[in-house]
Amino acid sequence: MEAWYRRQARQTFQSAIDHWIREFHARGIHLPAPRMKIYAMRRAWGRCYYTKGLITMNLHLVKTPLPCIRYIVLHELCHFLVNNHSKDFHALVESFLPDWREVDMRLKSFTREQRVLE
Repeated sequence: MEAWYRRQARQTFQSAIDHWIREFHARGIHLPAPRMKIYAMRRAWGRCYYTKGLITMNLHLVKTPLPCIRYIVLHELCHFLVNNHSKDFHALVESFLPDWREVDMRLKSFTREQRVLE
């Protein structure tokens, strides 16, 4: 079953990366597509290693709704441009995804529901 989730995750996450990279390029922001690794992480949905051109994604994120996946991928990609959670970072995220706060709340709600089920 985990192998199936990994295949689905790789395809879904890569599709989201491709989507956002096109959006960055359309705005004149040259952002090379990062390498991606997938792990079953306990504490994060994703991580950005901007100096390595790498993002890591949580395998379990694939179980969430697509808007949540796209939000996390965008969040990690924005860290290549702003490597913190400052106002500038959140303004960049919001410029691409104006309703990111609602999606973030949906993701947090999903996380709480999953903990109850486990």
